[in-house]
Amino acid sequence: MQRTTILALSMLSLGLLPVACTQNFNFFASSEGTGGTSVTSSTGSSSSHSTGTGGSDAGPTCTSGAMACSTPADCGTPANDCVTNTCTGGCCGTADIAMATTCHSGGGNVCDGNGTCVPCLQPSDCTATGTVCATATCTANACGQTVASKGTTCTDNGGSVCDGTGKCVNSSCADGIQDGNETDIDCGGSCSPCGDGKMCKMGSDCIDKVCSGAPDKTCQAPTCTDGAQNGNETDVDCGGATCDGQGKTCGIGKGCEVNADCGSGNCQNKVCALLPDGATCGGNNECANDHCVAGLCCNSACTGTCQACSTVLTGGSNGTCGPISAGKPAPANQCTAATCGNDGKCNGAGACEQVATGTDCAPATCVGSTLTAQGTCGNGTCNAGTTSSCAPYTCGGGNVCRTMCNGSGNGQCTSGNYCNAGACVPQLSPGGPCTTGSQCLSSSCVDGVCCSTACTGTCQACTFALTGVTNGTCASITPGTLAPVGQCAVALPCGNDGNCAAGGVCEQEPAIMACGGTCTDGATTSSETALAMCSGTGTCSGATTSCGAYKCSGTICGTTCTTSAQCVTGKTCTAGVCM
Repeated sequence: MQRTTILALSMLSLGLLPVACTQNFNFFASSEGTGGTSVTSSTGSSSSHSTGTGGSDAGPTCTSGAMACSTPADCGTPANDCVTNTCTGGCCGTADIAMATTCHSGGGNVCDGNGTCVPCLQPSDCTATGTVCATATCTANACGQTVASKGTTCTDNGGSVCDGTGKCVNSSCADGIQDGNETDIDCGGSCSPCGDGKMCKMGSDCIDKVCSGAPDKTCQAPTCTDGAQNGNETDVDCGGATCDGQGKTCGIGKGCEVNADCGSGNCQNKVCALLPDGATCGGNNECANDHCVAGLCCNSACTGTCQACSTVLTGGSNGTCGPISAGKPAPANQCTAATCGNDGKCNGAGACEQVATGTDCAPATCVGSTLTAQGTCGNGTCNAGTTSSCAPYTCGGGNVCRTMCNGSGNGQCTSGNYCNAGACVPQLSPGGPCTTGSQCLSSSCVDGVCCSTACTGTCQACTFALTGVTNGTCASITPGTLAPVGQCAVALPCGNDGNCAAGGVCEQEPAIMACGGTCTDGATTSSETALAMCSGTGTCSGATTSCGAYKCSGTICGTTCTTSAQCVTGKTCTAGVCM
């Protein structure tokens, strides 16, 4: 940058560099890679406008949607004849053509120096009238005429006096009477055409070229349907402020003054022309290339996948078909979004953008104790997520694994585990201390230890203290040991004694226990059991005899009576004898 500045100053001092070129020395350094700036330069009546900034060695960063370029030719078609493309600092811009340069855009004739083609800058830019009876004028860049007064002397077109309408005519056409072949006073015939309402014989007798009516014909006011070019029309029944206001614009090849006179919106050399690429259009028939794409004339039909013809979609020039920029929505009915397929956008290379690999495509699930992670996209398909076990926990709500438990842990811990102080831990093997069956692999907690079985048989237990067998193994309780609660209830005199016997049965009263010596009254008979000894197997060995007609008297049969109450039912006491 320093060397460039010194060189520019040296050239200026030698008179080799115009002063206008020194307005911004950064212009000379725009290719050095860093610190680039926007440039606006002017010389005489022309000026240029750069829409980008210089930049790093990686290339320019253009602002305001400007295209990158190597030469002005990369920047597309200029907007009109009075604008030219520039390429400054690697970014497209525009420069206004010098004032008074000839142009043809939009029905104009000369450039105004501000990028617009206008009809005139001075009267000489307007079409010469050819007579002193009408002088060309230029007001606000619009051509007009100043008409000489009636009777002004003239010599053109074979006439001698001005008729007050801008024509040089014979003196008889300005004498204030209808004579010669005039159709009305001083007009029609060989004189200048008559104004509206004047008498006429044919259209040429009228300024507006329409002669009609009966019985006397008169000149008619112009309309946009009278079949003649009159009024302010630019061609027959079209163009001009009046017809344009009625929507009657001119077709291709018809005359025009401004773009608004043409249905195509393009007036070139005063003739309605087809629109260039990049111009706004309403149909193919308005475009020079016969392609109106999304409201812009385009250089092709531009119907390929992810193609468009506008700067906003492609980053290129309006009117040039190209691939839609990456990340922008695809045109209607293209790149329909699909899981792990198209994402509804374009990829910048004329194709559909794909859903990125690794994008979630299916939710995580948790069933039983198996967690399946979210599915992700890859190679255009939704790949199932990896699976993992929640053990020792089961799945909780929200398709996630539990991380704690409560209560007994039923349904919260996997098989082989139970809930202990909020955590699922392995169930205990037989012999382990327990309080509930859920703590045991066998689901049986007996006598405070995990037992191999439910161990519900008579005189069975699961501890060494009761059976003499290893804790956790169900076995018969050691003989002589008190039976479990609810078993071997004591039944005197010769039945269970409340303890267990060998083989898992209840122990009986021993043979040394006395029994019998009882008498039991019945409804119709009584019986006496003689005093004896228990058998040791649950029975009494004493013999039982009937008391006959007598009831019991204490623990033995009665043998006499004093009342019938001492006799069994159906017997009476008679003289001390039940009979």
